[in-house]
Amino acid sequence: MTLTSTVAERWALKAEAAVAGTPWLYVNAGTFQSSADLSALYRHEDTGERRRVRLSGDTCYSDALRVDEIHRQLGLDGRLEGIAAARE
Repeated sequence: MTLTSTVAERWALKAEAAVAGTPWLYVNAGTFQSSADLSALYRHEDTGERRRVRLSGDTCYSDALRVDEIHRQLGLDGRLEGIAAARE
């Protein structure tokens, strides 16, 4: 097992865990060899919408920052949820 595959496997587990308990389902994840960037694909369980999340290794250097950014890109952060709830 190479270092790159180990990083990719760990990232896939973390990308999946980041959306546990949300309507988004993990599809797959990958890393970019030319940089420290990470990518994950998610599917919304109700609508079937797919979204690809891309994280920059420069700004998302910790697990907490990665989860925050995944949630932001999927519209799961509290600010967006509050706005959506107010519109309903």
